[in-house]
Amino acid sequence: MARKSFHAMKQTQQIGDPELISISNLHGYKGKYIFIRQKKVAELIDELISELDLRSALNVGCGLGIMEQCIKKPIPLLGIDINQHAISVAKQLTAKSKNNYHYAVRSIEWLIGRKKRRKFDLIILSEVIEHTKEEKKLLFKLRNLLTKKGVLVLSVPNKWQPRNIFRKIFFMPLKTMDITHLREYSKRDIKRLIKDSGFKILKKRSSVFYFPQERIIKKIIKEDSRIRSSLLKIFPGLASHFIYALQKDEKE
Repeated sequence: MARKSFHAMKQTQQIGDPELISISNLHGYKGKYIFIRQKKVAELIDELISELDLRSALNVGCGLGIMEQCIKKPIPLLGIDINQHAISVAKQLTAKSKNNYHYAVRSIEWLIGRKKRRKFDLIILSEVIEHTKEEKKLLFKLRNLLTKKGVLVLSVPNKWQPRNIFRKIFFMPLKTMDITHLREYSKRDIKRLIKDSGFKILKKRSSVFYFPQERIIKKIIKEDSRIRSSLLKIFPGLASHFIYALQKDEKE
C-alpha cells in the first residue's frame, strides 16, 4: 500500500502574502525584499519536495518562520533559532496554518550534541552563514545531519550586486547588505566553500535585483515589479542572494 503524503494526510491553511508581509514588518523585518527572498527559497523547496519525495525538514536559524509558511507542499519540519521572540511568533503562525511544524529555542550545537542524532531529508540554511565565524565547520556539521540522498538548501548574500559594483567603479568602499554580516560571497567564493565542505550543486536560483541608490529607485520601480524579474533573468549573477540546493559529494 502506497504511503500517503503529509499534504494529503492533514488539511492545512495557507496564510496569505499580505498577512505574512505585515507580520514581518511588525517584528522589525521591514519592506518586501526579505519576504520576496524567503518566497524564492520556498519555491525551490517545493520543487525539491515534489522531485525527491522529501519527508522531513530542519530549518536552522528559522527566525519568524515566515519562509516555511510559503511552502505549498509542507512536510514535517523542525525550526530552531536562538531568538526566543522569533520562535514565539513562528509557533503562533504554525498554529494558525495547522502545518506540522515544530519550533524550539535551540542552537545547532544542541542538535548535533544529542546522543540519538536525528537525520533529515531537507535542511534549510537561509541567510545564516554570513553571520557565523566558522561557516565551513557549520556546513560540515549539517552534512552529518542529512540522510544519504538529503538536500541542503543554502541562501547567501551576493558580494557583487549592482550597488557594490557601482561603489567599486567610483573608488568607494564596498558595503555589506547588513551590518551584522561578517562576510558576503562572490560566485567563486561560495562555489569553493560548497566544494570544500563536501557538497555538490543540484540546483541554483537567484533571488532579488537591487539597484544602486535603491531607496530612491524603489519609489519608482516596486520591489516585486516585472522589471526586476526580467533583469534577474538576464543578469542572474547580479542578484542580491544566491540560492543553492546541495547534496553530499561522496567523492569528497
